[in-house]
Amino acid sequence: MLVGTVYTIADPALWRNALAEAEQSGELEPPGLTLLVSVHSATGDYAFDLWRAESVDVVREQLDPMTVGLSTNAYFPVDESHPATLLPPDPQASVGG
Repeated sequence: MLVGTVYTIADPALWRNALAEAEQSGELEPPGLTLLVSVHSATGDYAFDLWRAESVDVVREQLDPMTVGLSTNAYFPVDESHPATLLPPDPQASVGG
């Protein structure tokens, strides 16, 4: 399933540093999750990720501990059939399993 995550970022500089560290260590994409889209606001106070995962709970269980103190997160299942939903080309093709 597809899961959207909206992050309300507490400190943009700390957030950016945490992402850079996670990227360097190879931990940017937690086990069991496939990151399809990641965008950040120009002011650095919001971000959005689109994940492929088993469930919303799996995403929440992975990301909440990683972002504690950095952001407040909202998670939602994506309605792929909604007429206004535009997805990356063939998100199914980038699934690892």
